[in-house]
Formats: sequence, structure tokens, C-alpha cells
Amino acid sequence: MREALSVKTLAQLGVKTDYEVTTDWAILLYPVDAAEAKSILRKEGVPFQRRQFGINLRDIRAVNPEGYADRIHTPYLDNMKQLVERVIGDMDADLVIFPMSCPPASNDLAFADQVVAKLPGFIRRHIYLVRGDYTPSQLKGMMGQMEMFISTRLHPSIFAITSSVPTLTIHDHLKVEGFMKLAGMDDWHVSARRFSIDTVMKKIRVMFEQRIGMVQQLKNQQVRLIERATANLLPIEQIARGFSRPDRLQGADRGGITSNPLRKAQFHVRLTFYIHSD
Repeated sequence: MREALSVKTLAQLGVKTDYEVTTDWAILLYPVDAAEAKSILRKEGVPFQRRQFGINLRDIRAVNPEGYADRIHTPYLDNMKQLVERVIGDMDADLVIFPMSCPPASNDLAFADQVVAKLPGFIRRHIYLVRGDYTPSQLKGMMGQMEMFISTRLHPSIFAITSSVPTLTIHDHLKVEGFMKLAGMDDWHVSARRFSIDTVMKKIRVMFEQRIGMVQQLKNQQVRLIERATANLLPIEQIARGFSRPDRLQGADRGGITSNPLRKAQFHVRLTFYIHSD
């Protein structure tokens, strides 16, 4: 299972099977290097003249998927507008908005445009909305150039945290809360149902004050997160041993997968290629 909260939910449902808690595959994603990431951001208009904060904006139907939208007392769109305005004004930062999804699932870009349209011109001058179509590795590389990140999705949270960027999440999915706990960042997760601008800004200010120590803390977590993610490969290895042409795996399945996390990730890449090429 991807996180312990899912295991708890299954237990509450009466499922008796034992599960190993691993984590999301996206942890193993390699970002593009810093030079390429900065080059892309500059093409998107980011001047790198002030501190850079990143944010992913996702509408309420996505961040509050369990049907709790009617229980939120303040309009979510207005909350997001105030959050963007306060981050830019209070933190003296430029804000880079990273859309992560498009129709039919949801439309981050359209929602971000709605938020930005509500803002005064002097605030909009410090917003850079990423509009290009980029690979996950490019997006992760770009997020890794941010000083702090605010996320309303799981995978931007993973990309930022595994790039050692201090990250605050606003979401109601168990998968996001579970990942933040796994990463030792559960104090920096805010429920969309209890979303308060003052509460979020207080957390952002504290995070900024503690950012240097937090970066080191996140760096120290990387090996453990990678090991958790690569634990997913063990059952795949067992399947791979039964393949009729194991030579296609270039020896990765002979003698077992090495304990080195990087080699495990390389095995996954070769196995994926093998499966799709056949």
C-alpha cells in the first residue's frame, strides 16, 4: 500500500490481508538538471530577481473529493485568491504557478486563470503561470528551483519534497496526508475543510524562518523515501524471474536486485521497457 492511512481504512472495512506499506513510485523520478530547469523557467518569464515560491492550484472539487465542499464556510476560490495575494505581499516573493492536470480529469490552468483574474495588477506582475507542456522530469526540476512550495495535489508535493523544497499541502485526500506523514512533514498539511488564510500564512511564515534546517531535514529523508518506493520492486522481481527471456533484463533479475536504491530504480526502468516492448 502507498501509505499507512490506506491500510487503516482497509482494516476498518474488515479486510484481513496483510499489506506492506511502501510509497508512491513518483519518488523515483529523476528531475532534469538545474541548468535546464532554470532555462525553462526563464522561457516562462520567471526573472529570478526575487525569492521564488511555487504553488499548484486545483479547484475545490479536486482537493476536497469526498463531497465536503458544502461544509467549507468560506469560498475556496476567494481563499486561493487571498492566499496568492498574501504570499506575494507578505513574503516579498514572486509566485510560480504549476498546473498539473488538464481536462477531462480537471483543469488546473483554467482554475489558476480564474484566481489570477481576481487579483490587482500590482500583484499579477509577480505571478508566473507555467503554460507550456512539460514532462514530469522537467516539472520536478522546475519545482526544485523554488525556495518553498504550496501544493494542492499529491505529485507536486512529492516532486517538491524529494527535491528538498519545504512544502505545505492543502488537501483532504488520505494519500496526501499519508505522504506528508511518511516524509515527516505532517505538521505542514492543512485540510481544505478547515482552510483559514491566517492559519496557512502563519505556517508559511514559520516554514520560511525554519527553511534552512528543513531543507537539511528533507535531504536526510531522501534515502529512506527511495528505499520505501523501491520496495515495490520486490514482487516485480519475483514475476520477472518467471519470464521466458530474462536476458532482456540485462542481468537485473539474476542473483536478485541489489540493495542499492539507484540500481533498483534502474531495474524498474529496464523491466518497464521490457514489458512495453513485448
